[in-house]
Amino acid sequence: MATRWGIVSSGKVAQDFVTAVQLLPASDHQIAAVAARSLDSAQKFADRFSVPRVYGSYAELAADPDLDVVYIGTLHPQHYEVSKMMMLAGKNVLCEKPLALNSRQAEEIIQLAKKQNVFFMEGFWSRCFPAYYKLREALKAGTIGEPRIVMASMGFANAHLTRLTEKSLGGGALMDLGCYLNQISNLVFGKPESINATCTLNEQECDDTTVITFRYPKQQVASLICSVSTPLPNVATIIGTKGSIELPLFWCAAEITINGVRECFPLPETKNPFHFPNSAGFNYEAQHVRELLLQGAKESPLIPHATSLELIKILDEARRQLGVVYDVD
Repeated sequence: MATRWGIVSSGKVAQDFVTAVQLLPASDHQIAAVAARSLDSAQKFADRFSVPRVYGSYAELAADPDLDVVYIGTLHPQHYEVSKMMMLAGKNVLCEKPLALNSRQAEEIIQLAKKQNVFFMEGFWSRCFPAYYKLREALKAGTIGEPRIVMASMGFANAHLTRLTEKSLGGGALMDLGCYLNQISNLVFGKPESINATCTLNEQECDDTTVITFRYPKQQVASLICSVSTPLPNVATIIGTKGSIELPLFWCAAEITINGVRECFPLPETKNPFHFPNSAGFNYEAQHVRELLLQGAKESPLIPHATSLELIKILDEARRQLGVVYDVD
């Protein structure tokens, strides 16, 4: 039986997610319903993607009894409330990263998922890509010796996008891009023992370009930079005592180079356009969620609840040092 998806939001990320899911067999995945803040937006989305049920409010979708899981693709500030709404209605949830604006909200979401006995996963799709399976294998096997350094950057000339620059929209380089840097350094090293963050602030007091350094035990460090105004190399490099690993477009990596040997993982092809790089890779995440639901799992081993909480607590401290404060703080 197909996994029946409900989609919350009609924005670009949700469009890419659905385009990718519809590359998978219809016997496994069905986009069953969509909800947006206006019925007109939801209807346009439904017309484009042939979605049978359309709702002009998130609450209406939450009340739909014929859904197996809900994908939340709203802006950051809405993740907390919409996740709670869906889980209180008994829905399984895949919520885009970051799962909340701070650790207080995140802890409440995770606790509610446990109380409601529903599946909840933060949408760090990166960890579902085949290149990340290869990365984890190489690290576990000691292929590059003991990892010592992670260097990564992620940046685009997107300062014209208000969702990235307005505090009320959860803007800032750290929350939109830095969370990806945070997750890959966490995957390699775990929790840092010290965090040092600095940035340039825009007129709305959101971080525009942010530099973070993490220090770990065993003489390990991570040097990370993200920017919403300046294009950056968009590569992660992991250097060990016996070699190195490189991941271009590391948050959606379709290739990996280990000790000079490059391996590519071609993405599924589609005639339908995507808004963001390698968005066809959303199908890896969707298939991962389906497999977990069939197993009766309540969280993902790739991004378990404990890891989500650890990551958001790191972002809390980095934001404190940057001086970026949201109303919900």
